Parts: sequence; C-alpha cells; structure tokens
Amino acid sequence: DGTSRLDASLKLAAEMWNAYLETNLTEEEKVKIAAVDAAFPAARDTAARIEALIKANNPASLEPYLRTEFGAGTEALEQSLADLVDYQLAEAERLTQEATTLGSTLSWSIIMASLAAIIVSLAASIIVTRRMKNALIAAVDMTNAVADGDLNVHVDSRSADEIGQVVDG
Repeated sequence: DGTSRLDASLKLAAEMWNAYLETNLTEEEKVKIAAVDAAFPAARDTAARIEALIKANNPASLEPYLRTEFGAGTEALEQSLADLVDYQLAEAERLTQEATTLGSTLSWSIIMASLAAIIVSLAASIIVTRRMKNALIAAVDMTNAVADGDLNVHVDSRSADEIGQVVDG
C-alpha cells in the first residue's frame, strides 16, 4: 500500500513537472529549474531507499531513516524548489502590477477617446445647428419683408438642403 502510494505520488509529480517544463519559461526560471534538476538524483535515491525499506516491511529501519537521512537526501531539492517558487511568486507579483498599470492606462485612454468623441460631436452639432439657424433667420427675415410689401427681397443661401431651397425659392 505504501509503495503504490509512493509510486503514484512520484508519477504525478513527474507529470506535473514535465507539463510545467512545456510552458514559456524565463531565462532566470531556466537557471532555477537546472538547480532543481541537479537536486533530483539525490531525492530519487532517497525515495528508492524509502521504497526498499517499505517493501522490506521493516518499520524499525524505516523510522530512523526518515528521522535522520531523509532530510539530507531531499534538502537540496526542497531548497531549489523553494527558490523557484519564490521567483515565480515575485514574477507573478510583477506581472500583476504590470497588468494593473496597463489596465489603468487603457481605462484612461478610453475615457480620453470618449471625451474627444463627445467634444467633436458637440462641435459638429453646434456648427450644423448654427447653419440651420442662420438659414431659418434669413427665411424669416425674407418672409417678414415680403409681408411688409417688399417683393424685391433676395437672400443668398449657401445651403443645398431643404432650408436652402426655401430661402432660394
């Protein structure tokens, strides 16, 4: 039972490690991985020794081995893995900060672009409204002059739309 659990744990660890090695790794991460790889043989030897003691069904030998020699066989692996994890956590923090900064910059860019679009739309509507208003004022002035009996009134219209046609008509 103990050896099958140990084998399953080692197999899962190997699968996860190989999947991790398939990801995009930084150069610094590759250096740390090399240290982990260098520490693996001693840890494998330790695991093989534990497996042999379990298979021998000798608890009297297993317990002292676990108390005294197990740590020495796995210490380098534990330290190199801890260094790798510390690097990954620091890198994750850096990337999180970078993403936060990028998100903030993007938000401000969207806000500024929206404000610019609003200002351009407002300016365009003011220009169009003034042109229509001026043409309507000219049409009203012409209509009032005709109502007052001045039939020689003429207004120059620069507009080609319906209001310009009324003024020119």
